[in-house]
Amino acid sequence: MKRALAVAALAALMGGEALAQPRARPLGAEAEALRIDGRLDEGARQQAPVHDAFVQYLPLDRQPPPEGYRTTLQLIVEEHALVVGIRAWDPRPQEIRAPLMRRDKVARDQDFVSVLIDPVGSRRAAQFIRVSAAGVLTDGMFMASTNKEDFAPDFDVEAAVQRLDDGYSVELRLPLMTLRYPYEGGAPWRLMATRSIPREQSTLLVSAPLTKDALNFIAELQPIEGLEDVAERARTHSLLSVRPELTVRRAESGEGGERSRRTRGSLGAEIKWRPRADWVFDATLNPDFSQVELDVPQLASKTRFERAVIEKRPFFLESTDVIDLPCPRSIRARSPIRPGGCAPPARQPRRCNGAGADGRRRWPGAAAGPVRQYRGAAGAARAGAAAAHWLGESLSVGALATQREETGGGASNRVAGVDMVWRPSEDQQWRARAMGSRSRDGDGLPAASGHHLNAGWLMRSADWALSAEATEVSPRFRNDNGYLEQAGARVLQTELIRRWGEVEVPGPLGFEAHEFETYLWVQHRGTLADGAAVPGGLTVLRQCTRASG
Repeated sequence: MKRALAVAALAALMGGEALAQPRARPLGAEAEALRIDGRLDEGARQQAPVHDAFVQYLPLDRQPPPEGYRTTLQLIVEEHALVVGIRAWDPRPQEIRAPLMRRDKVARDQDFVSVLIDPVGSRRAAQFIRVSAAGVLTDGMFMASTNKEDFAPDFDVEAAVQRLDDGYSVELRLPLMTLRYPYEGGAPWRLMATRSIPREQSTLLVSAPLTKDALNFIAELQPIEGLEDVAERARTHSLLSVRPELTVRRAESGEGGERSRRTRGSLGAEIKWRPRADWVFDATLNPDFSQVELDVPQLASKTRFERAVIEKRPFFLESTDVIDLPCPRSIRARSPIRPGGCAPPARQPRRCNGAGADGRRRWPGAAAGPVRQYRGAAGAARAGAAAAHWLGESLSVGALATQREETGGGASNRVAGVDMVWRPSEDQQWRARAMGSRSRDGDGLPAASGHHLNAGWLMRSADWALSAEATEVSPRFRNDNGYLEQAGARVLQTELIRRWGEVEVPGPLGFEAHEFETYLWVQHRGTLADGAAVPGGLTVLRQCTRASG
């Protein structure tokens, strides 16, 4: 009811057509492809519908944009791509913040526009592309279940920015190859555009009726009108992408006045084939494992770098929204030192999604593997994973199984888990996860078993935000193909936020706070018994944070 009232209020503020859905204009088959230069001056643009129903999300939701900061959105559909045009007016263009940054470093302290698109239409995950006023890209996946962004994926998109006397304009081409949508059935594609305006106060505008009491940032993605025929034709398109990779390394060393040089080349390839919309096959051969977003060669052992440096190779990022369901970061692509090759994962994004992967890994002597049994002499291991995800209207269930086994027997690790997300209403979400592992060290010791349990509850309304979470990881739980925060621990935590809205703060320096809230966060972390070595019930950490502002 509150959500409906908020939408009605926004419509009254912005006019009768304020909340009209964005509409795409198909480009004729004989028409020339649009030139992505940021100018928005093509003839097709003059005929494309304009969506300008942007409203504030930050600092105050349910408010019209600041005066002079008009923003418009236009969508044009080519045969193999969706082209987005955004015009951002600014009454003080000299204050636009547009520093040059590396990819994925565009943040809220910069002027940017972004597009979040969900071709599946379930509003459980969305691909996002953010373009700053300097033309810098930031992209990735937004997951509704965690309300967080994953900056790892880099999509093959084309973007351009044009600075103007009264603001700037952005053009963005999203190839259909980068989008994942059902072959038959499914819901309409959904989209939301945003604009960041960092001035005296940081303002974020959105093109959908999104409010702060929504469970997540993509809860109000709007259906795109005018895509029905285009989406139907695109489902049967067969697309193939081959990306060759050549890495050349040169090393120089000198001792006693003598210098030696060594040059080595490595040729690899990444292949992506989509025979139709609901199947994607990936293959990678001899991937450049060592150099991923690094400027200089690092150590042969990547255990210290794999957590800090985001995975960027497309093969290892396909279907992350499926594989990561049971346990965040449950699959890591950098556990081997030198992966020789991997077989293709596949997925079918409709009611039931699936993904699978198989790979053979090899390492030289003295490789620092994720656990003790993978160290030592040169050898090889085989690892595999399979995941499935069922989507209902208010319930989704996921399952994951992984295995890692040293070639020739010996050390092994197998993990299986299930994950459930239930949304009984628009303002509540329940989540539960259970995983089990069985590991063998290969040194004659008996196999060890362990479990990883997690449950959480989230509730949001206009005045309150509450969450509670409990996690238990047994001492013998292991996940050699993924990440594990800590074993042998139980963590209980809760968060309570009371929103008071606008408050007049009294006193000699009194002022009016546009948004005032009280915040309470409590966490308790304790140990679980591990034989005679570690007693159970010990308090490791207890924290309580209270704040108002």
